[in-house]
Amino acid sequence: MIIIKPRLLYLVAWIIVGIFFFSVGVMALINAADKKPLALMFLIFGMIGSFYGVHAILNRSKFVLTVSTDGIKINHGNLVKFIYADEISEIRYISNFAGRRITITTINGNIIRFDPSKWCSQKLFLQYCKQCGLPCA
Repeated sequence: MIIIKPRLLYLVAWIIVGIFFFSVGVMALINAADKKPLALMFLIFGMIGSFYGVHAILNRSKFVLTVSTDGIKINHGNLVKFIYADEISEIRYISNFAGRRITITTINGNIIRFDPSKWCSQKLFLQYCKQCGLPCA
């Protein structure tokens, strides 16, 4: 069983962007008295971005991706999506104009498009699937 937590890079970026917008809002409040609504908008966006980044870092364990011999389990907080290994006929890496994605084809013919870049690279995800014995192309 391989448990993959979300990358810290995206979450730290939210905190940095939030601090940047918050500081721009403070500067605008100090220097431009006639632009207070715009400055308050920057302040609020900066606080929301920073709080989101901190909240996401503290709750990283709730947003894990699990690859095992039983299948693939994707946690999004309270929402859990489980794709059983018996249902998977092929896991394939596809790169086209829509982006780089993993497509999981089931026995029924359903195609599940999945982007694991929040957790790891696509090629690393395929390596994890091969280690667990899932059918990869």
